[in-house]
Amino acid sequence: MATATPVNGLTRAIIRRGVWLPAVAFLVVAVLSAAGWWAIARHDDRLAEAVLEQRANTVQAALRASIVARAESIRRMAQRLAQAPDEAALERQFDIDARIYLQHYPSLRSLTWAGPDRVVRHVLAQPGAPVLPAGATLEFDPDPLAVGNAEPAASRSRLLEGSNGELLVARNDGESGHQAAYLVAALDYGRLFPDVLEGIEPGLPLRISQGGRVIHARGVPEGVAAALDRQVANQGQEARIELWHASGEALTSRFGDILFVAGLLVGALLALALHLWTRSRERAEQAERAGEALTMQIAENEAAQEARRAVERELSSVFESISDAFYTLDDDWRFVLVNPRAEQLMRTPRQEMVGKRVWDVFPAALGTEIETSFRRAAAEKITVEFDVYFLPLASWFNARVFPHPNGVAVYFQDVSARKRAELGMLKAQATSERAQRLAQLGSWEYDLSTGELHWSEEVHRIFGIAEARLARGLPALLERVHFDDRVALQQAQRRLHNGEGDIDIEYRVLRPDGETRIVRELGTPGARRAGPAGGGGRLAAGHHRPSPQRGCAA
Repeated sequence: MATATPVNGLTRAIIRRGVWLPAVAFLVVAVLSAAGWWAIARHDDRLAEAVLEQRANTVQAALRASIVARAESIRRMAQRLAQAPDEAALERQFDIDARIYLQHYPSLRSLTWAGPDRVVRHVLAQPGAPVLPAGATLEFDPDPLAVGNAEPAASRSRLLEGSNGELLVARNDGESGHQAAYLVAALDYGRLFPDVLEGIEPGLPLRISQGGRVIHARGVPEGVAAALDRQVANQGQEARIELWHASGEALTSRFGDILFVAGLLVGALLALALHLWTRSRERAEQAERAGEALTMQIAENEAAQEARRAVERELSSVFESISDAFYTLDDDWRFVLVNPRAEQLMRTPRQEMVGKRVWDVFPAALGTEIETSFRRAAAEKITVEFDVYFLPLASWFNARVFPHPNGVAVYFQDVSARKRAELGMLKAQATSERAQRLAQLGSWEYDLSTGELHWSEEVHRIFGIAEARLARGLPALLERVHFDDRVALQQAQRRLHNGEGDIDIEYRVLRPDGETRIVRELGTPGARRAGPAGGGGRLAAGHHRPSPQRGCAA
C-alpha cells in the first residue's frame, strides 16, 4: 500500500497532461493550416481576377476588330464608288455593292451615299430599317466620324433609330474629277455582337450595354452581381461590359482546401495519438473488467441459445405431429416451415419449397381465390377460410389462413371426397326435382362455365334435328330460333346466367323441314359442378315443349 499513492499520482498527472497536450497540438496545427489556406485563397482570387480581366480584353478586342473590319469594308466600297466615271455608273455600282454588303453583313442596317453638301444621293437598307430619303441632309457632321473621332449628334441620327449601334463613315476626296463625298453605314450592335461573340469564350456569362440599353446578354445568372464591370468610351457614349465566372468553373485551386483538410487531419491524428497514449493504463484496467463481464455474458448467451434451441426442437416436433397440412410464409411470401402432411398434399419435397416464393413454386395460384385470400389475411390481419379447387393438383382443399407478425400461417385439408359426395347429392336432388316437373317433356342442361348445352332426345324431336347434326352451345340454339324472337330469348338466357331468376318464355322455332313451331322454354339455375381453382362452374337446367296455347303438337 505504501507505493500505491505515487503510482496513482503519476497516473493522474499523465491523464491531466493527456487533456491539454493534445488540445494544444491540434490548435497549433489548425492555426498553421488555416493561415496556409488563407494565403492560397488570396492568391487564387487574384489569379481569377486576372483571368477575368484577360477575358474582358479578349471580348473587347473581338468587338472592336469586327467593327474595324466592317469600317475597312466600307472604306473599300467608297474607293470603288469614287472611281465611277459618271453619276449613272456610280448609281449602278452603289446598288450592286450595297446589295452584296447588306446580304453579307446582316449587322449593317443601311448604306447611304451623300455628296459634299451632305445631301443624300443614294440609299439602300435592310427591310424595315429607317433611312434618310434621297434629297435629305445628314443630321450630323460626317467628317469627324470619317477620321475616327466622336460626333455626339451621330448617336441621335434617324439612321440608328430603334437600335444601339454606330455610324461608319468613309470619305473619298474627289478622285476622277468628283468632289468629296461620303459613304455612311448604319451598324447595328444588336446583330453584330451575338455573331462575333458566338465563338469567343462560349461558356462565359456576359452582358454588354450602352446608354442604359442592353445590347447583348448570355447566361447572366439571376440575382448575382457581375464579377467584372468595365466602362468603355464608344462614339461619345459609355459602353459597359459585365462578366461573370463561368458556371461550374473552379475559382480557386483545390490545393488550399487539401492543405487545410490535411492539416486538420494531421492535427486530429496527433491529438488522438497523444490522448490514446495517456489513457493506455486506464484502458488496460477497463479491458480487464470488460473481459470478466464478457466471460459472464458469453456463459449467459450460451445458456439462452441452448434454451432457444430446445424450444425450436419442441416446436418442430409439434409441427411434425400436426395431422393437418401446415406451412408458414414470411412477409415476402417465401416458405419458412412445411410439415410432412403439407409435403404429401402439395406433392412437392420440402427442400424444393423452403426459401422460395409460393407464387414461384405454384404459379397457377396467381389470380385465383388462393392469392386473394392470402393477401387479404396479410393486409387486414384477419383469419380467412375458403374452399378451392386447385387444378394442378386436381383436388379440392379447405384452407384457413392466419396472420402472424412475420407473415401468414396456413392450415389446409384435402376435401375432394367430401366435395364429390356433395356434388353427387346435389345432382341427384336436381335430377329428381326436374323429373317431377319435366315428365314427358324435352329437357336441357347448360354448363355456365364451359358453355356446353346438352339436349334430351325429346328436344331433338321438337326441333326436328338429329343429335349427330347439332352443334353445341347457345349459338346453335339461336340458329334455330325465328329472327324476331332471338333478342327476347337472349335477354332471358342472360338473366338466367346472371342468377337473376328462372326463365319462362315462348318463341318460334324453324325446323329443317320448313315447319315453324312455337315452343315454351322453362329454365332454372341448378347445382354447382366441380371445376378448376376458383370454385367450379354453375349449371342451369330446363325443358322445351310445344306451346299448347298455339295448338302445336309435339
